[in-house]
Amino acid sequence: MWKDQTLNFKTIVMKKIFIPRLFIIFIASAILLSCSKENLSAPNSGETTGGTKTIPVYNYGGISGRLTPVPTYAALKVYNDEENFATNGSPDMNGNFTIPNLMPATYRMVVIYIPAGAPPNSEYSYYERRGIVVEAGVVTQLGDIILTPQ
Repeated sequence: MWKDQTLNFKTIVMKKIFIPRLFIIFIASAILLSCSKENLSAPNSGETTGGTKTIPVYNYGGISGRLTPVPTYAALKVYNDEENFATNGSPDMNGNFTIPNLMPATYRMVVIYIPAGAPPNSEYSYYERRGIVVEAGVVTQLGDIILTPQ
């Protein structure tokens, strides 16, 4: 009698617990094997079919020059009005400046400065240059920019 009950208990345990767990493990492993990282990620314009990312290559240009006489303080702002883009720069202690990584376009540059030798609490002066053409892979040399006290 006990032998029949033990056999029934083992049969019930096998049918109700072990077989469903085995089925769940089988389904989960089939899903994991059929999916890969490449298939789960959404492709975008910068990705190839092999899963490697391609980086667009831009030939940037730049603007370079020298502020003279070297101002006490200066800040440069470069604008591309067509693209609604602006970036900042500042000269070194000798007045030299380079503004790198500019897309090929036409720019304007504004220099806000305090002239050399100006008394304390002096007002800022402004210099603006328009029509600066930046070409791909080329740093446009502006040469000496003469800042006049105003």
